[in-house]
Amino acid sequence: KPETVVSTTCPEKITIKDIYEGIDWVLYNSTSKGFKYDFIVHPNADPEQIKLLYRSKEKLLLDEKGNRLTGSAENLRHIHSIEFPTSDLFLEKRITALCDVTNPLCGPKGSARTFAPQKGASPEQVGEIEAGMENFAALVAKHFSKEIANIAMTGSAGGLSAALYGVLNAELVRGASYLLDWIRFDELLDSHDLLITGEGKTDYQTLSG
Repeated sequence: KPETVVSTTCPEKITIKDIYEGIDWVLYNSTSKGFKYDFIVHPNADPEQIKLLYRSKEKLLLDEKGNRLTGSAENLRHIHSIEFPTSDLFLEKRITALCDVTNPLCGPKGSARTFAPQKGASPEQVGEIEAGMENFAALVAKHFSKEIANIAMTGSAGGLSAALYGVLNAELVRGASYLLDWIRFDELLDSHDLLITGEGKTDYQTLSG
């Protein structure tokens, strides 16, 4: 157990040899320039071995002038392009999205027109959100050649399911049915004579999920 504590400094340069075959990784630490790195590719080494996963806390949304946009309902309709990650990390995985409603992303029964008023949005705000949803759907169709605007269940979770379906190729399934099958609900029901269910409010949207 140490008796004293001494201060240490972080080295300005660290070289990791052969992080890939024939390739070194050099890390630089500078108080003025921040963290930097280089890959040193030695003769006969294959640079295609290098794999990087880009993760950013910043919103990768750009307006028509190339300025970054923060994520908000208001900015959704101003998005001109999206810097979609190029990594295949998620595309290699099977993703199943459990959806609570069958509403599509856009249209009369879409996410904005059905659920935004329930959250207190004014008619003007509903129109702005709908325009944003349509804009996002157009961007996904352009980049991935995939229709998401009128697909059932893409209106779930404020349109999150649309992004999972359009960008990450997720399978959209009815959440209630999935969970009931998972817990073997039919078998559990066999041992009961009466089942009572309820919903906070029954209206036209109830039929959608």
